[in-house]
Amino acid sequence: MADISPQTIELFDKNASKSVPHMDRTISEGMYLRGNLFVAALVQRCRTGASVLDYGCGPGRISRMVARMGYAVHGMDPAPERIREAQRQDLDGLDVTFDVLHDFGGSLPSETYGAVICSSVIEFVEEPEVLLGNLHRTLTPGGVLLLSFANRLSLYRAYAECRFGRTAAHFSVQKNVWTPRQCRRALRAAGFGELTAAGYFEPQFLGKADQRPWWSGCLVGTLGLVVATR
Repeated sequence: MADISPQTIELFDKNASKSVPHMDRTISEGMYLRGNLFVAALVQRCRTGASVLDYGCGPGRISRMVARMGYAVHGMDPAPERIREAQRQDLDGLDVTFDVLHDFGGSLPSETYGAVICSSVIEFVEEPEVLLGNLHRTLTPGGVLLLSFANRLSLYRAYAECRFGRTAAHFSVQKNVWTPRQCRRALRAAGFGELTAAGYFEPQFLGKADQRPWWSGCLVGTLGLVVATR
């Protein structure tokens, strides 16, 4: 099953390195809010040293941030160029590996990871319920899924789609833009128990030198972050 279309993978591969310099700069300044939010949520809920899967890791910057906190990280992504970009990082002394994802979760080992990070992936998959089921299966009992989803309630998203929809190609390949209730329903259907909303944020504003790290409520932030427990 190809859960993400070849067109989407091609788009991600084509843009693999475009955002990396900006991302690296904001990480060095401590202002990469997406990464900071995921790391903070993980540290609160998962013991240091646990195995963490970064599913759809992109260029691997969140993977590296998590590994620096003392976790053993396995980053996977279907776009080969993004994996190559991840492997080009300085990873000395970190317990982190990267692999190209071929089957979209079907062969993930059962009850292996203490936590799974899934950042800006679920909105692009053809069958989100299948992916969520696979991520539930690969967690150890009591393990946590940290999931971001495209927020349908965001007024800024409505503006951005109208203003930039023709030039921002990711809008055309998004399959699942959810309300918070739809996200919770999908997670419950996949077998997850306790659900915790960890906040909403807007990547467009992340890491600018003249701004503090910024996040917002569900009527503004285009992405929601939720933590779900197996």
